Amino acid sequence: MTSFRSLRNGDLPQLVAVFRQHHELAGMVPDVSLAQFEQAILARSFFDPQNFLIATLRDSNDNEVIVGWCHFGLNPALSSGLNSLLASSDQAPGGITIAAICLAKECQADVAVELLEEAVRLSRRLDANRSASGTENNGPAAITAGLFRDDHFGYAGLNPYGHGYGIENLDVRLHGVLQACGFVANRSLVRVVASTEGYRPAFSREAMQLRRSATVQHKRILPDSVRRASALSHLDIERHALVDRSGGVIGGMDFWFSDAEAQVMPPSKVIVDLDLGAEKTLSASDSYLVSAVVGSLSERNVRQVEAVVDSSKVDLINQLGRISFTVASEGTLWKLR
Repeated sequence: MTSFRSLRNGDLPQLVAVFRQHHELAGMVPDVSLAQFEQAILARSFFDPQNFLIATLRDSNDNEVIVGWCHFGLNPALSSGLNSLLASSDQAPGGITIAAICLAKECQADVAVELLEEAVRLSRRLDANRSASGTENNGPAAITAGLFRDDHFGYAGLNPYGHGYGIENLDVRLHGVLQACGFVANRSLVRVVASTEGYRPAFSREAMQLRRSATVQHKRILPDSVRRASALSHLDIERHALVDRSGGVIGGMDFWFSDAEAQVMPPSKVIVDLDLGAEKTLSASDSYLVSAVVGSLSERNVRQVEAVVDSSKVDLINQLGRISFTVASEGTLWKLR
């Protein structure tokens, strides 16, 4: 018989085992240690074990075995990636996100469906409590499954989530569970990567002119909220700017590096935060800036730079292709009907 409960002390080894099994079955092999998983998710100052639902069964020796888990939570008031998505999809801010669902090999489909349904029920209660407290009053919250440029839940950079590109399209088992619970595919995302080894973007006259007339400068910046600061505490955020000869800033982009001590994200990887707001493509200056920074990162022992893009932004994907980014994986954000 299946039981559902919140997180308890001592669950960590089984949680990570289920995490690995789930992604291995989907064709991914995440090299994640217990310490990395704990630091990314469970050790956050905002983490609430009541928002981490666990499905358990009893084995032949009457020992409790974790066969699945689901992490969910309320969306932030401010979050760069999420807000740009909400604005472009007409989804009301203040919704609920199913951040991650992981199922063990032996987890049956009906148990997985029960797990997600129970998580939805609990998240609705969470939203009702928020509404009752007066912090939100926008009607029933929309529920989305999958992360998009995560800067709120702590997963950013954790393998295989990267910056957050929804539910991996290879994860057909989880897609079936989502559909059985009434979720529908809502947004298609792509994860693009560039290798710094032998990096050579395509030649362009604009890039040549900017190379001669502008310089790249950078500085460390701090996240703009306490919640975001906690969720990104394992990362160092650098704002790179393209500055012309008169001192004017003509381009800018944030790059996320692994903190040397935390290493939730491998130190050989960097995320470029392509939150363009209302802009649908990179300016010539921003395009050159990204390529210039990527070209310099091998000196810092960075091997790969990644970004997440809405797959409908074909022009942006083509722009990134011209500076040697290629599509590495695809994912989907799901929305409860």
